[in-house]
Amino acid sequence: MITFLSAGAGTLPLVAGMRSILHDSEIAVIPGTADALWLPGGHVLREADAVLYLFAGLLNTATWQGIQGDSYATHRFLTAIGLPEALALGDRERAATIARADLLGAGMSLTAATELLAAGIGCGAAVLPVTDVPVQGMVRTGKGALPLALWREHPTAGDPEGFALEHPAPLAATAKACACIRASDAVIIGPCEPVSGIMPLLACTGIAGALASAYVIVISPFSGKHDGSGPEGALLRAEGYPATSESVREIVGTTADLFVQDTRDPAEVAGSLRLDTRMATKNRAESFAWDLMAIIRRASAQKRSW
Repeated sequence: MITFLSAGAGTLPLVAGMRSILHDSEIAVIPGTADALWLPGGHVLREADAVLYLFAGLLNTATWQGIQGDSYATHRFLTAIGLPEALALGDRERAATIARADLLGAGMSLTAATELLAAGIGCGAAVLPVTDVPVQGMVRTGKGALPLALWREHPTAGDPEGFALEHPAPLAATAKACACIRASDAVIIGPCEPVSGIMPLLACTGIAGALASAYVIVISPFSGKHDGSGPEGALLRAEGYPATSESVREIVGTTADLFVQDTRDPAEVAGSLRLDTRMATKNRAESFAWDLMAIIRRASAQKRSW
């Protein structure tokens, strides 16, 4: 089994590419939950939902979030009556947020609610939120703090000055997520946003210990297209890091058994492997997935020979 730690849209094309090699039942995804957002009547968790929609064949792969062909009648009507929303949700996507809010309100854990939603839409892979503890990423800007989900929707709302996680209890990974990692042939992290994606995942107690027992590949999001000049690069700099692959390597620390950089990445990270990480097309994503599977199978064969 191959497990992905996924936060943000960057990993989803690779997960889609991996589906050309493995059955869905051989893939697990542990999505981040720092993008959680309560809206009137619903609980938004776009990272986790995007994974569910991907495996159910519903995902809008033009944006890597939401449901393909979704309508926005509710969103438009709220605007028309003078109650505009800061986050545009499609009608079917909104139904999932309403269902999750009801399940959580009835006392169900986020993991159990996610499994119920997965079964309901026909998702054949294991999708396990990294934590059941309510958590919200907050981006500090010169205009105030914004929840991560809203900042991603409106990255020009204010220059980022820092990032923090708000949670009412100690942030602990679920037993299911940790067990999934330990049972995996390999764990792939990224290509995720370093601050808003990777950091919240690694902040969960138990994740580091589980990853220590696994073969872990970390993929830098920096390439010719993603050069650190965008909002996430600004967030990295606000946290005191240069917007380069070297910072990603520092953030993951000893977690990575293999660190992968794009062939066009100008940064030089000692010991990294250079691959073409572009996934602008389905064929490119599949090719990159095959490259990674060859590495994983070779590492597995070497382990057995010990």
